[in-house]
Amino acid sequence: MVTGLPRVNLSHKTCEGCLYGKQSRKNFKNSVLQRAKKPLEVVYSDVCGPLDSNSLGGNRYFLTFVDEFTRKIWIYLLKEKGEVFGRFVKFCAKVERQSRYALTIFITDGGGEFNSKELEEFCAAKGIEHEVTAPYTPQHNEIAKRRNRTLLDMARCMLKGNLYSQ
Repeated sequence: MVTGLPRVNLSHKTCEGCLYGKQSRKNFKNSVLQRAKKPLEVVYSDVCGPLDSNSLGGNRYFLTFVDEFTRKIWIYLLKEKGEVFGRFVKFCAKVERQSRYALTIFITDGGGEFNSKELEEFCAAKGIEHEVTAPYTPQHNEIAKRRNRTLLDMARCMLKGNLYSQ
């Protein structure tokens, strides 16, 4: 159909490494059963980063909290992962005071950001059940992971749109 292009011979062998490397994980279930019957009964959280470039304020991470019942999301920018516990304490105080509900179940992945002794002591003192899912299984912390992906996609689109509009 086009003159001057060289003929390309395609190999009919399937590269196993390519198949496994490009394959995404399938969700365990089609839908997640909702346990929460009221706001703040179940809250999912995750830390995303380090991001490729710093924000204007010098932040390389962001921390999300997602309420299972309302699906409301809170986002906090972080310069380093060590700020997670302090932000969680402030988040807890703020949302409990504003909503007049108590945080009951706090679900995080086993990535390490939420595995401090001070967080466990804080949760025990406040009566918060801290559930830690298995690391590297985003299916277990699907709500927070999906929110992070959506936020990153939106940010990428805004950055690309800003580049092309100039």
